[in-house]
Amino acid sequence: EKNVKKGETIIKQGDGGDNFYVIDNGIYEIYVSKQEDFRDPIKVGEYNQTGSFGELALMYNQPRSATIISSTDGILWVMGRQTFRKLVLKHAFRKRQMYENFLREVDILQSLTDYERSNVADALIPVEYDEKEIIIRQGDEGDRMFFIEDGECDIEMNGIFHKRLHKGHYFGELALLNHEPRSATVIAASTKVKLASLEVESFERLLGPCMDLMYRNTSKYLKK
Repeated sequence: EKNVKKGETIIKQGDGGDNFYVIDNGIYEIYVSKQEDFRDPIKVGEYNQTGSFGELALMYNQPRSATIISSTDGILWVMGRQTFRKLVLKHAFRKRQMYENFLREVDILQSLTDYERSNVADALIPVEYDEKEIIIRQGDEGDRMFFIEDGECDIEMNGIFHKRLHKGHYFGELALLNHEPRSATVIAASTKVKLASLEVESFERLLGPCMDLMYRNTSKYLKK
């Protein structure tokens, strides 16, 4: 257990990775610099009372990719490098290998490097829906996007069927791109639908190289 104070730097971009952190409470801001000497960092997101961070440097033996600063007092739970690698890494590698192969078949992610694709794979969360279950509802706030691993989903706009999506398709990115409410309802159309979800914080942090292509595909996506 680690008590942190407002303004405290938890990890610093470019440093070696020593710990993995799980948030008990508090708000933690994420800063990334594109300069070689890590000057002029820009805030790219925040963790608000929940989440975890610090795993990428431990998993890939890379320097810290971001700086995390506490903007409030808070409490973190800290796991050391050796414990993390022993307990977490084996499961994470199995999950990553499973998703990496799937993500290679997703058109929108072709511009990612293998390393970037691995990071996306690590951030994906598996979810399942039964037939006729509503996955996202038109007008709701968007907090994640989805990739279809198995099964089919129907898109409805204003209660009218628009199109059917299949394995390898994705949805839910429009609300995240445009910071607007969901533009359609998506319903599970097969007995068991397996999805991989990507939360908005990971979407913005990991899919930067794909954003332009996603914007270009927006109008085409809606017309199909």
